[in-house]
Amino acid sequence: QQVESSSPYVASFNLKTASAAAYAAGLKDRLSSNEYTKREQIMWELQIVAALAEKLCIDRKEREARVVEQEKQLREEMANLRKDIETGEERLKKMSITLGTCQLALQKHPKPVPSPLDAIPAIPPVPIG
Repeated sequence: QQVESSSPYVASFNLKTASAAAYAAGLKDRLSSNEYTKREQIMWELQIVAALAEKLCIDRKEREARVVEQEKQLREEMANLRKDIETGEERLKKMSITLGTCQLALQKHPKPVPSPLDAIPAIPPVPIG
């Protein structure tokens, strides 16, 4: 955290914008400064690299967690779709059996079959008044 707050490169570093060329350019600028001894500069660069590695590790773990969550959701959706397909296939099977039964009935009785309701006599209208 201390390195991140002291180094704008580390603070703005993320996986999407990571650039070895940008780091190398910044490294040349930082090493060309005579403000600190070479040993101090190298120690600082090692801390920067460690901070970058830590940020990459955190980013990777977050990405992996998102991938695992997405895979879990997709598996659940696939299971639901499989259930829906099984239900639909069962319905289709029953409808196919019903259709076969209807086709057999039509073959046995090619003429229209009278409805049992046809045997009920019509009720005459009742005069009002």
